[in-house]
Amino acid sequence: MQLKATKSASLLEVLEELFPDSSKTTLRSWIKNGRFIRDGQLLRSPQIVISKGTELSFEGKVKHSSFGIKILYEDKDIVVVQKPAGLLSVATHFEEKETVHAALKSRGVAKRVLPVHRLDRETSGVMVFAYTERAKEGLKKQFHLHTMGRQYLAVLEGSIEEKKGMWKSMLKEDANYFVSSHPEGKEAITHYKVVQRKGDYTAVQVTLETGRKNQIRAHASEAGFPVVGDMKYGATKNPLGRLGLHASLLSFIHPVTKKKMEFKSLPPPTFNRYFVRKNEASISRSVG
Repeated sequence: MQLKATKSASLLEVLEELFPDSSKTTLRSWIKNGRFIRDGQLLRSPQIVISKGTELSFEGKVKHSSFGIKILYEDKDIVVVQKPAGLLSVATHFEEKETVHAALKSRGVAKRVLPVHRLDRETSGVMVFAYTERAKEGLKKQFHLHTMGRQYLAVLEGSIEEKKGMWKSMLKEDANYFVSSHPEGKEAITHYKVVQRKGDYTAVQVTLETGRKNQIRAHASEAGFPVVGDMKYGATKNPLGRLGLHASLLSFIHPVTKKKMEFKSLPPPTFNRYFVRKNEASISRSVG
């Protein structure tokens, strides 16, 4: 269900206007359960400020916790989803229940849901999970061989002069979970191409050759162009109201059918207002 804020106020106050017959307890429960999305981002705080006219997506009655996840493709071996920003991919020591992995398991479609890769909590976009060990191993092999296509749209602080380039370094995570270049790190290679420049910001298409934790965020920061909203890695501004990173494309060979598969997720509305046209997630498949 699509909703529109009738005034500028906290999320809870906006919802009180939109759902006058629902109690505050009910509204808080809906927020806690991830039922509201703005610009592709889960809204988890009743106090977050919502501007008048802001469009909100509301998930009605559901039998399982979907947390705003959109299923792009599913068969007996794999499931491809579009993850909203603000949701963990898999469980950590600090959070076990509110994850993409947990939401998929709660659907009861498959006996097992096996993680293949991850997206950072604040990154939105396409990711794939496996339903069988065979599929998991087939997909992981493509990740390790760097044959799986992965592209992101990143909005960076600053104006990059070159039309395209590459960032390459040895990245290592320290005890504080901060990733940076280190002689004892693992090789990380990031390719970028400028999509658009606007004022103090640059939108770039990023292609990963390797897949290290926080790779894009660390490389962009060390190059002097931190991802918008990424205060952890040196960003100073956040016009998007979220991390400026979206996994826009994922392509691979189906681990069982051997068909070439490609999934695209065009950016959330906030990105579109600054850089690109609004569109929906899409899927294309062809025989390999």
